[in-house]
Amino acid sequence: MFSPGNWKNGKVPDSVVTDQPFRGVDDIGARDYYGGYLICESATPGNQALIRCAPDMYELLLEIKQEYEAGVDDDSDDDADNPPLSSEHYRRMVALLVRASGIGN
Repeated sequence: MFSPGNWKNGKVPDSVVTDQPFRGVDDIGARDYYGGYLICESATPGNQALIRCAPDMYELLLEIKQEYEAGVDDDSDDDADNPPLSSEHYRRMVALLVRASGIGN
């Protein structure tokens, strides 16, 4: 679904790259120039940080969604530290997962 590998800042300012090729992209010149396989360029530092962690955030939300739907409980007797997910948060989380997956875009 997403470009594989470790997403990180590239050698070119304002770029984000991965260390693994994707979709048959293996342009050695571009890889050497950017310091990896280009995910994006012209990103502000704040956007770079968000882009770099996007795959991890997606995976975490997906795990939370799956556990919530499966009714997984951490066996903790203290729900104050682990409040239930509100229906509004669940709805927003599912909508973000759909947007991030590209389904319906």
